[in-house]
Amino acid sequence: MKEKKPVFILTGPTGCGKTEIIENLPDDLPIEIISADSRQVYKLLKIGTAMPSDEVQKKYPHHLLNFLSLRERFSAGKFVKESLKLILEIHERNKIPVVVGGTFFYILSLWDGLLKEPEIPIILKNEVEDMTYREAWEELSKLDPISAEKIGKNDVYRTKRALLITMASDKPFSMHFREGGIYNEFNFTGWYLDLPREELYERINKRVYKMFDDGLLNEIDEVFAHKYSSVDPGLRTIGYREILRFYERLNPKPSSITKILPVVLNDIKELISISTRRFAKRQLTWFRNESRLIKLEKKDALQTVENAIKAAIVS
Repeated sequence: MKEKKPVFILTGPTGCGKTEIIENLPDDLPIEIISADSRQVYKLLKIGTAMPSDEVQKKYPHHLLNFLSLRERFSAGKFVKESLKLILEIHERNKIPVVVGGTFFYILSLWDGLLKEPEIPIILKNEVEDMTYREAWEELSKLDPISAEKIGKNDVYRTKRALLITMASDKPFSMHFREGGIYNEFNFTGWYLDLPREELYERINKRVYKMFDDGLLNEIDEVFAHKYSSVDPGLRTIGYREILRFYERLNPKPSSITKILPVVLNDIKELISISTRRFAKRQLTWFRNESRLIKLEKKDALQTVENAIKAAIVS
């Protein structure tokens, strides 16, 4: 039997330090990085998406970063197609692919393939989105008890998504099957970085304030200069979304978003921090419920990843 080639996955909630691990690996490892971040694909959004620095990108080749117009959409299907192509090309160069990022739906789709989802009316999307988590789970339990039991009572995203697909199609979510997964075609090793909640939230708060110090508002002014707006897909993300919503309510609007009053900026920073912490909490739920991901403690993470890659080189 032909030996399966290695692919590593490094994921975890936003702000947990994934890029720091890559940054601190030895310079001579034969690896290339495939980004699994649904927002770092966009041009002009380096600061607000915490894109890896130029120095980190020079250290190891990075892919699927900073290449897409803000008006274009990037889907899980596109990620799977591009990632599989890159994995094969990286192996052809006798290097090892390392998929790094927190968009777990991308990773799951790469592993298990994609569902052929029904067309979902916007009215139905809004109806499910407006449900409380309890309401959504109870409704899913009636319509698709198999999915409700499998998902459990702590995963808001997966519960609402299963309910949405069930309500929009003629069969329960549990009867839909994925196609095109590659989990069994390669030797995957997947980790998620897990931090104590207090430490993670503190890191997130500091990162939000650092983004403003690094010039996030100037970055958004550049976005405006290119005639983009909040309706463009690339800007529908935490950080940009909160700032743009506020800016668009101003009457009259200042000539530059950098002229917003400091007291207002503090409120925006806090709002972004809250939204990011909530998102990170949901991410951790996804990762902890995925048995194929190995939990990494921060203190052991760098050495564990380095040792595993070196072992893969030897084998």
